[in-house]
Amino acid sequence: MDENSSVLSLTFELPAGRERARATRVRRFESLTRLLVALALPPQFINQCLGRLSTRRDGSTPARVLLERVVDNLGTVRYILQRHASTGRVDVATRASEVFFPSRRRFKDPLTCATVTQSDCPEVPTLCPAFLRWRPSAVSDVLGFDGSRMCGRVTLSVPCCVVETGVEEVMGLVEGGGQA
Repeated sequence: MDENSSVLSLTFELPAGRERARATRVRRFESLTRLLVALALPPQFINQCLGRLSTRRDGSTPARVLLERVVDNLGTVRYILQRHASTGRVDVATRASEVFFPSRRRFKDPLTCATVTQSDCPEVPTLCPAFLRWRPSAVSDVLGFDGSRMCGRVTLSVPCCVVETGVEEVMGLVEGGGQA
């Protein structure tokens, strides 16, 4: 089943009791890119949505990037590119060290991509924060008994981080589809 059909298959089920009448429908995704594809975003626009550079008055250029950024207890930064739920593996980009040279505006070590097991990175959440959630509203019962005219609220959640240093490398991750 592809991502589009699984989002479109979120259907209303007639609740059996009052407690279940407010049931939530949630669809989680392995990566943000899969969520954008499921929303039928044209491929030529996906890369444009994943990262955006901005310029401040002081001349710095931070980037807002739609990626998960996780920092462990030792200060190692990991960018989560994709999860593989069936195998329990995660595609991550990380550096050997986080040493930054301000005069050159570069890190000592480049970002490298790797596929690791979830147990190797316990600080990485098992579920991606990219999801689509639908909740029925309180007025749903007034509009119809069969659920054909359900009112509700849709919530779209996407991971986002602001990158201040090493912007070019991180932007290369999202523009190149995970290749640093």
